[in-house]
Amino acid sequence: MKRAVKIKIMLVFAICAALTTGMVPVCADAEEVYVIGEDIGSESQESVMDYTDLYTPVLDGIIEYSQYSLHDIDNDGVSEMIVGYGSTADYINMVWTADTDGRLDFVGYFYLPQSFYTAPDGNGIYGVYGHMGYELVTRYTIADGLIVEERVSEQELVEDYYSNDMPIAAYDVSDRSILEKSSGQTASESSIESSGSETVNIYGTYSYDNGVDNVMTAEIGYNTDGDEGDYLYIEALSYGDRYTVIFYGMLVDEGNGVYRSTEYEEASCALEVTISNEGMQVSVTQTAYDSWLVLDGYYEKISSFDPNSVS
Repeated sequence: MKRAVKIKIMLVFAICAALTTGMVPVCADAEEVYVIGEDIGSESQESVMDYTDLYTPVLDGIIEYSQYSLHDIDNDGVSEMIVGYGSTADYINMVWTADTDGRLDFVGYFYLPQSFYTAPDGNGIYGVYGHMGYELVTRYTIADGLIVEERVSEQELVEDYYSNDMPIAAYDVSDRSILEKSSGQTASESSIESSGSETVNIYGTYSYDNGVDNVMTAEIGYNTDGDEGDYLYIEALSYGDRYTVIFYGMLVDEGNGVYRSTEYEEASCALEVTISNEGMQVSVTQTAYDSWLVLDGYYEKISSFDPNSVS
């Protein structure tokens, strides 16, 4: 029996008010702090962190359709958390870290849904935004406690968006497993965990109910005919059967649990899919039609199968 995920809407303003003075957001509850670090006395001054205690209060206040990543952006031994949420038009990424006293600290924010990669030279991270052949690659670093943006490249008519061998995994806000795995480790150790050391069986069926007007069912399977390999199939059915959106495409493994897929017939939609054993986060990275945007969301895994058993 298929079952759907119901997403509870929560107000992000419970964590940080969207007040700005110039371009610097102001946190609504400045007096509440969380002490989380324990100095281990190494030469690198890395700290053993409890990321569950540090970042859970932030994630608990984030609205639906959100995802987050952990990565040490400034190589100071603390993994920052990047939380992204919103529709494509008003998508915002908020960055949090721990200050020198081990307390929760808001670093800044930037716009647009993006895929993140470790910068090739190790200086910060790359954010990649792609839409209908347009590509923008931005470097993000931290200086004096604030996010700094530097445009790396911008181009039109792109067929294959930028990627490298060091993708940064993204997780649905309801999935706190990476916080638990990373807690009690140094940032360098947790980055290894977050890069996808878990053995994941991607094959099976998935389900997602956006709680508004659409129910999505999805399947990841293996083509037994020819050498095409893995495929992704998603069917979005609106309440009242007003319309149906169907996506079918080959699934390309980018490493560390991140996959890409392009709609097979017209190549009018491209997806980035981050998969764990519990489910998958689907993000529309390129689309020619707004109807494809309904595919965005977190799909719960409801069944699995062994591809070796399929003939």
